[in-house]
Amino acid sequence: MHRTMTLGGALWINLANTVMMRDGKRTDGLEDPRFAVEWLMSNGLLTEAPEDKHAAGRMLAAVLPALMRLRDLCAGAISDLKRNGRLSDRTCADIAEVLRGLEIEARMERRDGGFRLVHEGRSPADRASHAVIQSIADTLASHSPDRIRKCEHPSCILHFVDTSKSGRRRWCSMELCGNRQKAAEYYARQKKKSGG
Repeated sequence: MHRTMTLGGALWINLANTVMMRDGKRTDGLEDPRFAVEWLMSNGLLTEAPEDKHAAGRMLAAVLPALMRLRDLCAGAISDLKRNGRLSDRTCADIAEVLRGLEIEARMERRDGGFRLVHEGRSPADRASHAVIQSIADTLASHSPDRIRKCEHPSCILHFVDTSKSGRRRWCSMELCGNRQKAAEYYARQKKKSGG
């Protein structure tokens, strides 16, 4: 599994993170069918892998256009939060437009003598769209906008929700970017000490 698939800490940020830097180039992970299927599975939008390449192709054809549109919306939401600390009227209108187009069904899940209602889209695209919009709502209800951050590594474009107690998380992943940055800083200090 690609480590970048879930490190954002919320489905909608994970979706925004499907545009990433690879070998110094901006790359769209959703253009790779294997990555796209794995991303959908890792993020709970598919319960089982398609049985073959043809089934995967049909499923991706049904879901990817909605995901790409939603990814643009998610990137806009991140920009809004960075710039203004809240979603813009444009982003809210875009979310409302997506919601108007969804066919949602409710079902009951029994739990410990009670139940809970589960709402989800009827089609794979509607399920993915509903889940992403719900993720935005849940994140903004439980975290302040300043907890949604871009990785501090200069060559990384990924974002994450900082759920740390201290609120000082700096990297998308310590393994991916934190260690690289710390090593670069260490070597720069050593070079400076040695006069080079």
